[in-house]
Amino acid sequence: MSIFALMSLAAGLIVIFLGQYIYYHDPRVRLNRIFFAFCIVAAISSFGEFMYRQSDSPAAAYFWVKLTGMSYILIIAAAVHFALVFTENQTALKKRWPFFLLYGSAVLLFVIGTVSPISIIKQPWGYDFAARLRIVYSALTVWSIFPGILPFLLCLRFFFKTTGRKHRQAALMSLAFIFPNIIGSATRISRGFGLEIPSIASIGQVFLVLFVAYAIMRYELFVVSPEAAAEQIITTMTESLLLLDATGRITVANEWALKLLGYKQGEIVGQSAGKVFADEASMNELFSQLKLGESINDYETAYRTKTDRIIPVLFSGSVMKNKSGEVIGMVGIAKDISESKRSEEITSHMARYDEVTDLPNRRLFNDRLAQALVQARQSRQQVAVLILELGDTKEIIETRDTQVERELLRAAGAQLSACLPGNDTIARFDDGRFGVVLAKITKPADADRIAEMIQRRFVEPFSIEGKDIFVSVDIGISIYPGDGNTAEALVANAHAA
Repeated sequence: MSIFALMSLAAGLIVIFLGQYIYYHDPRVRLNRIFFAFCIVAAISSFGEFMYRQSDSPAAAYFWVKLTGMSYILIIAAAVHFALVFTENQTALKKRWPFFLLYGSAVLLFVIGTVSPISIIKQPWGYDFAARLRIVYSALTVWSIFPGILPFLLCLRFFFKTTGRKHRQAALMSLAFIFPNIIGSATRISRGFGLEIPSIASIGQVFLVLFVAYAIMRYELFVVSPEAAAEQIITTMTESLLLLDATGRITVANEWALKLLGYKQGEIVGQSAGKVFADEASMNELFSQLKLGESINDYETAYRTKTDRIIPVLFSGSVMKNKSGEVIGMVGIAKDISESKRSEEITSHMARYDEVTDLPNRRLFNDRLAQALVQARQSRQQVAVLILELGDTKEIIETRDTQVERELLRAAGAQLSACLPGNDTIARFDDGRFGVVLAKITKPADADRIAEMIQRRFVEPFSIEGKDIFVSVDIGISIYPGDGNTAEALVANAHAA
């Protein structure tokens, strides 16, 4: 068995493997199907070449010679067809006659080649063949040159017309289709000079397929069908996607939706959308809007997971309609906004609460005081404002320890909170200054009682990092309405008291 026969066999295996690889990426794509057909015929040609080269007699080689020759005719037709689709040649793709002409010529040559006599020639590398009739030889030569060079010319033209990714694809495809022609021309030229070498067309086909395979891996050559593109988008998108039928039942949930909700595909498909919406009224409002044909953008609602956890989401939706304009389904995309909600809550808390003590700050104190005054005017009750200021302590001044000071402020805030009824407010203003709002007191003595309780609490030292620290507290009191009718007046009078 010659090395050339083994090369043909290897070429056939490579070609059919790469053809299957392309085809099974997405069998629905026209370009992929045509290329697979090209690879099948090329593999048959290569296998036939292997068989006749290692045959032990002309009779045994005859069938394989005929099969190889006829396959080569079809290879050229399939290559032209592939190039027309790849280069998006609308003139040819919109009409049928170019393909009738292409495949009609291939079938005619196939029939002529089948019935024409051939010579089986014994060569050092195995058997080879040649057409006996000059007219058949000329027809096959013309077919291999003109239609054979056409895919290269189509891709080269496409190369100059396009930019970006298609431009790079066209460059690789131009090289792919010129290689078999270069190898075939080199073989004919060598024979013209009396140098007998075997036909290595199958090697040229391997180069063609390898260039296409490289284009696939490097530039994603596949012309993916809309269905496959949609599937890929649904699978890889990082937002929850649900497809629903016209009745609101879930037909598809992407991986992100399953992960977000905690369901498996079989558990959620066929279920009502109410299974995932936390608020039925909100869901009904959304679906009513969708069924009217209106789109929804970034509507804030919430999903309920399999474990009953509520997840805030921004929901966007649209409808799918048939040719008659009837709604046949709905698409819902939801973005998990849990993190942004938590960030908003943290930001909002920081804007209204003191960082050190986690007590309300002066801004929230003013809001609470304003609300208490509104209620007091309506119910004819009294409101007390207490301004407390912690006295300087020798221990803190000497240590100059910020951490000790923070711990002391927290401890003081906790003691003050323990002195107040649940509906009242204690706030830290700055440094050692605190404010208290006592809402709905019945008499000024109620405020005096709270102040005395605070004073008693501060008699005992605070234990901070193993040290006892004594802190004094000064308290000023003002009462609505006797000491002022506004928040500003009450706070100012409490400061002055």
